[in-house]
Amino acid sequence: MRQFLKNQLKTLKAKRGLRQVDNYSDEEISALLDEIEKVSKASIIPIDRQQAIIQTQVIADPEFIGMNAHVISKWFRREIDSNRAKYMALMQDRVDPEIEKREKENKEFYKSQLDSKRKSNPKYDPITEGQKVLKKLVSNDKDVKKIRRWDKAQQ
Repeated sequence: MRQFLKNQLKTLKAKRGLRQVDNYSDEEISALLDEIEKVSKASIIPIDRQQAIIQTQVIADPEFIGMNAHVISKWFRREIDSNRAKYMALMQDRVDPEIEKREKENKEFYKSQLDSKRKSNPKYDPITEGQKVLKKLVSNDKDVKKIRRWDKAQQ
C-alpha cells in the first residue's frame, strides 16, 4: 500500500495539477504515508478496493486539494455508506482469533464452575443465585437508598 500511495503522490501533478510532494520534506512525506496507512489498516475495505477508491477519487472528487489521512478516511466512509450491507457482512466475518480463544476459555471455565456447584448442590440455579446477590447489593447500596428517598419525596 505504501508504494501505491507514493506513486499516487508523485502523479498528483499530472492528475490534478497539485505539487504536494514538491512542498514536503522526506520526513513529512513519510509521516503522511504513515497516517494514511493507519487509516487503510483500520478500514474493513479490502486493499485492492481501497487502491481503486483512491485512484478514482483523486480525479473525481471536486473538493480534493491534497492527499491526507482525513481525505482518504472520508472517501472510505463514503464507500462504506454506499455499500453498507456488503461491508456489514465483512465486519461480521472479521473476528479476532485471540478474542475467540479467550471467549472459549471463559466459557469452559464458567461451565466447569457451574458443574462443580451443581455437583455439590443438585438444586443450584445460577439465575436464582444471581437474583439473590443482586437483591443483597441493591438493599445495601447507599445511593439506591438515597434515590428511593428522593422518589418518595417527589411523590
